[in-house]
Amino acid sequence: MQIVITHLTRMAPGYFCAAGIDLETGRQVRPVMPPWSWKDPRLCSKYLQGQSGFFDMGVIVDLGKTVPVPRSPEVEDTAFDPEQARLCGVMTKFDLYKLIKSHAKDSLTDIFGDALIKQGRASYVVQRNTGSASLGFLRLNKTPVKLSVLKGLNETKIRLLFKYGEGWLNFSVTDIHLYASDCTTPDDALVQRTADALRRAVFREGAVLGVGLTRLFAESPDAKAVHWLQVNNLHFNGNPVWRMGERKKTEQDINNTKVVSMQNAVCHAERSEASRLESRGRDSSLCSE
Repeated sequence: MQIVITHLTRMAPGYFCAAGIDLETGRQVRPVMPPWSWKDPRLCSKYLQGQSGFFDMGVIVDLGKTVPVPRSPEVEDTAFDPEQARLCGVMTKFDLYKLIKSHAKDSLTDIFGDALIKQGRASYVVQRNTGSASLGFLRLNKTPVKLSVLKGLNETKIRLLFKYGEGWLNFSVTDIHLYASDCTTPDDALVQRTADALRRAVFREGAVLGVGLTRLFAESPDAKAVHWLQVNNLHFNGNPVWRMGERKKTEQDINNTKVVSMQNAVCHAERSEASRLESRGRDSSLCSE
């Protein structure tokens, strides 16, 4: 099975979640660790591009032998062996954006069905063992949006507030590209630049949110565990698809620039010292004459 990665999100430190579109059938697929060999279905960060793996937004991956392991609402879960998966290619940013837009829907109900229910004033959830989807794409057109970093006492999160219907929604954003290389700390400067670009894009040509449901989670010990709706990724014109490899390349470029600058400084110092000694030698010769 070959899929193109269209969702890439951070999870707990050391883990990430990836999902994509089956190039043959067009259905959504979430690769997970085999349940018969691991208790935890999450993928280790070592499989990410920029570390020792190749999972990245827009890459085409041959998953090798797969076994569907659906369980409502996570019907997309498909077990595979990440050590047997291989990289087949990379889709261009704009081809991938075109593909994502072709799968986008105008409402959350169109994606998740009637199992999606309102929780409070600005959130949605799906109850345990219900629902027929846990992934999708939502179109945003000409609606107010605000992307920001919310700093709490114990955790710092990225949130997206946007107008939806007659009300407002406030979702957690787990787009791995908006976090530092530790995949845990929000990149404040990048979030601000993205917020400005997203706001402009939504009112010009529109944008697409990659949305998904969390694994079962309870807000408190007394609360019932449910699947919370979140924003997995942001896609819009200008830079419609971000890749982990680009962050790594940028870091390497910065480090290389620092190295080159240091080397230039050393060379300049060496040349200056050589010139000084040479001049001193000429002065000594003149004195001896």
